[in-house]
Amino acid sequence: MNKTRSIRSPDAGQRPESGDRHAYPGFRGLRFWLCLLFLFLSPVTYAAGPDIAGTAREMIVLGDSAARNYAPDRAEAGAAAFSSLYFDVFEARGLELSLGARDRETMLRLEGRFAKVIQTAIKARPKAELQRAWEDLRGDLESTAVKYRDRSSGAGEAFSQSLLILLREGAEAILVVAALAAFMRRSGQTRRLPFLWGGVAAALAASLATAWAISELLDLAGARRGMLEGGVILIAAGMMAYVAAWLFARREAQRWNDYLKAQLADGGRDHTPWTAAIVAFLAVYREGAETTLFYQALIQSAPGQGGAILGGAGVAVLVLAALFAGVALLGARLPFKPFFTATAALLFFLAVTFTGKGVMELQMAGVLPASDLHGLPSLSWLGLYPTLEGLGGQLALVAAALLLASRFKVHTLRHHEPGSRT
Repeated sequence: MNKTRSIRSPDAGQRPESGDRHAYPGFRGLRFWLCLLFLFLSPVTYAAGPDIAGTAREMIVLGDSAARNYAPDRAEAGAAAFSSLYFDVFEARGLELSLGARDRETMLRLEGRFAKVIQTAIKARPKAELQRAWEDLRGDLESTAVKYRDRSSGAGEAFSQSLLILLREGAEAILVVAALAAFMRRSGQTRRLPFLWGGVAAALAASLATAWAISELLDLAGARRGMLEGGVILIAAGMMAYVAAWLFARREAQRWNDYLKAQLADGGRDHTPWTAAIVAFLAVYREGAETTLFYQALIQSAPGQGGAILGGAGVAVLVLAALFAGVALLGARLPFKPFFTATAALLFFLAVTFTGKGVMELQMAGVLPASDLHGLPSLSWLGLYPTLEGLGGQLALVAAALLLASRFKVHTLRHHEPGSRT
C-alpha cells in the first residue's frame, strides 16, 4: 500500500468533512475555553486582602532604615535587608499579587525599582548611588500608598479588573494555542489535535496545583518562586523560537508536502504533535498559576463583589473564545505561505517577549545580575526591561532562531534534491 496517499495538499480541504469531529476547533473548543472561567475562579483561600496603602507605608519606613544603615563595606547586609523587604513584605504580604490584579504596570515598575536597589547593594556601590535608587523606589511606594488609601473596590471596578486580568494573562496563551490548532488542521493533522488539547489540560491542572502549593503547602515565595517562573518562561521562549524557525523554513507548500512524504517514508516518526503539545503546555502554564493567584487576590480585596468578578471573567472568556475562533477560521482561509509565515512571526515575537520577562524574573530572584542600560525605555509588551542581561538574552535568541531557521532550510533543500532519498 502506498503510504503517501494519506497526504493532503496544504491548501486542500479548507472546508472540513462533515464527519470530522475536530473540524473548526474555534467552535468545537468553545466549551473547553468556557471551562477555564470556573477553573481560574477556584481560589485557594478567601482571607482578607492586604492593606495596600498600609503595607506600602510600612515598606517606606523599613526601606528608610535599610538605606540609612547601608555602607559599601557591609554591602551583604544591605542587600539582605532590601531583599527581605521585597520577599518578606512585598511578596509575602500579598502586595505583589494584589497590585498585579489591580494595576500591573505599577507592580512591574515597583519590581524593577526593587531589582535596581538590590543589585546596587550587591555590587557594593557608593551609598549616594544606593540612596538615589531607593528614592526612586520610595517615590513609587508613596504614590501607591496615596492611590490605594481606600482599599475597597466597587462593583464596576471589580468587574473591570476581573475582565482585564483574564484578557491580559490569557491573550498570549490563546493566540499560541489557536495558531497551533490552525497549523495542525492546515497540515492534515486534524486527528492529532487531542495531543494539543492534552497539553492545555495538563497545563491547567499544573497551574492550579502550583497555585495551591504556593498558597498552602510550600514556602514557594520569594526567590524560589521567581526561579520557577523565570525558568518556565525561558523554556517556553526556547520552544516557541524552535517551532517558529521550523515553520518558517517549511512555509512553502511544496516543502511541507515533501516533509510529510519523508516522514511517512521513514516510518511516520513525526514529532510535531508532541512538540505542539509541549509548546501549548508551557504557554498556558506560564500564565495559569499567576492568573489563579491574581483572582484570589482580587476576591480577597473586593469582598462582596463575587458577582461582578464572575461577570468580568465571563465576558473575558467570551472575548478570548472569539479570538480563538477568529484565529482558527483565519488560518483555514489564508493561503499556505502567508499563514505559516504569520504563525512563525507570532511565535517568534512571543519568544522574544518571554525571554525578556524570564530574565527579569531571574534577576528579581538574584540568579542573574542586572546591569542598567540608561536611556533605553521599558516596554513591558515587548519584554524589554533595559538591562544588559535582558537585552542580551533577547538578541541571543534572535540570532539563534535565525541560525536555526537557516539550518532547517538548508537541510530541507538538501534532503529533497534530485537523487536524494525521500
